[in-house]
Formats: sequence, structure tokens, C-alpha cells
Amino acid sequence: MAQEHSHDHAYLHEHNIPHLHHEADVHDADHNHEHAHSHDHAEGHGHVHENTQAVLNRLSRAIGHLESVKKMVEEAKVALRAIRRDAMEQLKKLKKDSQITEDDQKRAEDELQKATDAASKECDKLGTEKEKEVMSV
Repeated sequence: MAQEHSHDHAYLHEHNIPHLHHEADVHDADHNHEHAHSHDHAEGHGHVHENTQAVLNRLSRAIGHLESVKKMVEEAKVALRAIRRDAMEQLKKLKKDSQITEDDQKRAEDELQKATDAASKECDKLGTEKEKEVMSV
């Protein structure tokens, strides 16, 4: 069994397959690895290397943060559209009540749309910057 383990273990190293080492494992200079813990080889190699698990945990948290960022960006854009809609309704009411001219209404609607588009682009920009920040961690 020890010979079989040695062959399996060499295969793992040869193919750069992550694994844990048993305390009794002996490595030459090319295979000298430091590992924080060991495992029982009788259980097989269906385990996840502790560093791999840490990376998976970090990725999982990053994905959660990315989803939160995307949700916040979308909520901000929904809020912008609601503000634009309310402002457009107010402009229509002002026009209906003859407090502004049709030309004034049109100019104000154009300016409102430009401001909405600029704010939406800024939301996208900030969201993209935050996504990059989350992914670089």
C-alpha cells in the first residue's frame, strides 16, 4: 500500500494537482511543500486543499459583493427614472396650467433627459469601478 501511495502522490505532483500531505510524506528538494495540516490517505483524495477552499470562499464573497453592486446600480437607475417621470409630469402640469410655454416645456424636458442620462452613466461608471475593486481583492 505504501508503494501505491507513493506512485499516486508522485502523479499528483507531476500533474500539479493540489493535495494535502500526510505527516509521513517525504519529499525531495523539487517537491518540498509546506502545508499547514495533513489528512488520512485512507479517506481518499476527495478533499479540497485549504488554500483552494480559501480562494473559493473569497470568490463566493466577491460574487456576493458584485451582485450587491449590480443591484445598487440598478436601484439607483430606477430611482433616477422615477424622478424623471415625476419631473416630466410636473412640466406637463405647468404647461397645462399655462405657467410655461410649450417651448419652455420642451427645453426643460430635453435638459431633464440630458441630466438623467448623465446621472445614469455616472451610476454605471461608479458600478464598474466598484466591480473592478471587488474583483481585485
